Amino acid sequence: MCNIHEIAEQSDHAIGTNNEKLISELIEKAERWTSNDHTNEDRCYAHYVLANLYSKLAFNLKENASGWRDDNYPKNLIAEINHLRFAKKLVSHNFKTDLESRIQTNLANALAHQRRNMEVLNEWKIDFSNKGDAPFVSSLSKARELIWISKSLNDESHQHLYQYEAYLLLKKLSDNISKADYQKISDKLKTDPELSNYLANGAEFFAPLYQNIKNTLWLLFCEKEKHV
Repeated sequence: MCNIHEIAEQSDHAIGTNNEKLISELIEKAERWTSNDHTNEDRCYAHYVLANLYSKLAFNLKENASGWRDDNYPKNLIAEINHLRFAKKLVSHNFKTDLESRIQTNLANALAHQRRNMEVLNEWKIDFSNKGDAPFVSSLSKARELIWISKSLNDESHQHLYQYEAYLLLKKLSDNISKADYQKISDKLKTDPELSNYLANGAEFFAPLYQNIKNTLWLLFCEKEKHV
């Protein structure tokens, strides 16, 4: 039987070449590594691999992430989320690994795809000391989600809370982007009109709100976020 790391390599190839037949075969193989017969490390990695495989199937099938009542129920997206939850539970309670940040980021992105807005905000973890691209992807994804949520709020002061946090995330991302080999994120910050506007005008826009603040909760929020 192939070990889980060999299955992971084959999965990368299957996903990259969009080989659905091989993806289905690898799902069956990876499932065997989720049993209690294997170490927690291997089980965690197996769930992570399975999540990636199901994510590809969901993309190929153009699953409607909100299709709870139609024929295109997002069963592969749900499978992805469930496997990431299993992986997160294993890694959180048993051992630490660089894989943890990737699991966390993928779970947050999958939940965001379903527009589970409030649930997802606590899932993105931004720690630029972590290896890989996860903190950069998380920063951009969370900032965009905060901006999206702010547009659905009626109270302007509440809108500003979400927008301000988004600005802080984008600024921190911009300050650290030179450390990342992720050209797409760098390009997105420069070419997306909304994001570039936040970076260019955020400090000037939020300064008077902060200086003339009357809401104590807003003041406490600002003080906290300044030191993040």
